[in-house]
Amino acid sequence: MPGIYVMDVAIFGATCSPASAQFVKNKNAKEFEDQYPRAVEGIVNNHYVDDSLESYSSVAEAIRVSEEMRMIHQNGGFELRNWLSNKEEVLRSLGETKPSVDKNIGPDNKEFERILGLLWMTKKDELCLATSVQEPIQKLIDEHYQKLQLHTFVDASEVAYAAVSYFRITNPDGVVECNLSATKTKVAPLKPLSVPRLELQAAVLGIRLMQFVEESHTVKIQQRFVWSDSATVLAWLRADHRKYKQFVACRVGELLTASEVREWQWVPSKLNPADLATKWGKGYAQDVNGAWFSGPEFLKNPESEWPKQKTTLLSTAEDLRPCHTHHIVGGSIINWRRKPKGEESITGYLKSDELQNGLRTIIRLTQWQAFPDEMVLLTRNQQRSEEHQVQLEKSSLSRLSPMLDEFGILRIDGRITAASNVTENTKFPIILPKKHRFTFLLLDDYHRRFRHCNMETVVNEVRQQYYVPQLRVAVKQVAKACQWCRIYKAKPNMPRMAPLPSVRLASFQRPFTHTGLDLFGPLLVKIGRGTAKRWVAVFTCLTIRAVHVEVVHSLSTESCIKVIRMFNQFSKSKSPPGAWERMVRSIKTAMDAAFNSHGKLDDETLVTLVVEAEALVNRRPLTYLPITSEESEALTPNLFLLGSSSGVHQSADGNVVAVLRTSWDQIQLHLDTFWRRWIREYLPTLTRRTKWFGDVKAV
Repeated sequence: MPGIYVMDVAIFGATCSPASAQFVKNKNAKEFEDQYPRAVEGIVNNHYVDDSLESYSSVAEAIRVSEEMRMIHQNGGFELRNWLSNKEEVLRSLGETKPSVDKNIGPDNKEFERILGLLWMTKKDELCLATSVQEPIQKLIDEHYQKLQLHTFVDASEVAYAAVSYFRITNPDGVVECNLSATKTKVAPLKPLSVPRLELQAAVLGIRLMQFVEESHTVKIQQRFVWSDSATVLAWLRADHRKYKQFVACRVGELLTASEVREWQWVPSKLNPADLATKWGKGYAQDVNGAWFSGPEFLKNPESEWPKQKTTLLSTAEDLRPCHTHHIVGGSIINWRRKPKGEESITGYLKSDELQNGLRTIIRLTQWQAFPDEMVLLTRNQQRSEEHQVQLEKSSLSRLSPMLDEFGILRIDGRITAASNVTENTKFPIILPKKHRFTFLLLDDYHRRFRHCNMETVVNEVRQQYYVPQLRVAVKQVAKACQWCRIYKAKPNMPRMAPLPSVRLASFQRPFTHTGLDLFGPLLVKIGRGTAKRWVAVFTCLTIRAVHVEVVHSLSTESCIKVIRMFNQFSKSKSPPGAWERMVRSIKTAMDAAFNSHGKLDDETLVTLVVEAEALVNRRPLTYLPITSEESEALTPNLFLLGSSSGVHQSADGNVVAVLRTSWDQIQLHLDTFWRRWIREYLPTLTRRTKWFGDVKAV
């Protein structure tokens, strides 16, 4: 057996080590949350693994919180050391032996200390990036936070999309300063996307970056701005996003949830610093005073001088969700026909006759697409005399006697022209192709109009006006494609019928060794002038399918225990309940056959009735016995219980003692014979599955 080893300390370099260390650190700190809330806040929010970076408003606060942090960490077995501060009194109070000695790691190894990836010049109290870009932190902790703004720029190209955020602060002298806060860049997906969609992806990236920056800082940001050079994205934000395709609608919904439309601004591509991260040809911006690190120049100007979009688009047709309604289609067709005639276009809701004209036009266009040769020939025949008309011979419609009505619609010239009280559509049905899209939509309309009901109802209604070849097949295809029918008329996939448990196949054992119990009822019995409820308990032998029936007076636990003690042979079985639930129906059928009166039962009659039903069920054959069989009687449960199907035995003649002496051997001989017949005749009938034959995919 391979050994199992457990590490009792954190493994340095393992993937899970930082997460494990953070979890243990935070869990230990939260145990002191009620006593030292400020210290716990610093440990949870301003620690990363074994490094801590804090700032305080006074020396006293720094000493107090640092001592509390040290005590909390010592409680978990952690030792805080290598303290560094810009105040020597803080270091002395924390026990640093040489507080004046600096540990310098940085450019020229002179006055820099590396703290969480940053470089801290303790003497000048300035914090800078590892690229030696120096920015005084005093401006980030003074009293002018009420003027703090967060600006996020987004941009995309065919190869990448990016977002970059800047803090904008106005100092008391009115000078504006901008500093890089965070950036995020992603390559474009392998599946090609349009540039507007990539710009939308960049907008989503930017809004998530903006949220991350806000959550990562304790200072309150007064104003937020999101800049994009895509007029399409800004139009999507101002329009109703639900009318656009799902790709656009979902992402615009996320943008509107995390921001407001007024926070989005337009910026020219030349002034967008995020453009530097998406274009390979522009190279890396190494100038620490350039737009990438300090933001675009216009941010240092008053807001009135910021770029403005010349034309504000309130909507765009880009990625618009297709929307076709009957009103629009019908109106367009009618206006299209009226325009060449110089007639005025119709507006507003369509009238009944206008809808009929639109439907006739669609039907006529469908027939011209499906039967072009027939339509040409019949149209020319209308201009010819009867002796010069050409007949349809090789057409698939030749047996339908097609004709054109006054609207140019192809119909069947039927034989019931003289019928009264019948519509013209019934006398002359409109011919439609089977596989045309219009036919499918027409049948789908009938299918929905009659609430997805019987297929024959739809077939009958369609035949009143239209002729569709193989109509029932077409209606079945419509019902098969209907999503409502697929959901509400779906049938579960039943798993393959499982093999029988061993208790159903246990031979040469006493009856009711493996037993199942089920109850049915209630049955009303007459007690004096009133009635009472009774239930029937059915004990089923799972092997020979014999039953034993008892009357139960209630559904309480005590009544169930009593009926089991009366049976006195009950043993818990692991067989599925269906094996004995089926016998309940057999008992009910036998009781109905034994008691054919409509009067009410009393207790004695009910007990007699269930005993008779038990006898009837136990006399039923388990197998089929041919008339010419060598066996005298079929295999029944009573053979195992009583020695014969009827339970009647031959009377003993002669010496009773001798008969009793040999009766045990005879009983055993008969039982062995019955069990061999059970194996030979009954057991093979259980082999074949009667339903649920194939394997199905597990849920």
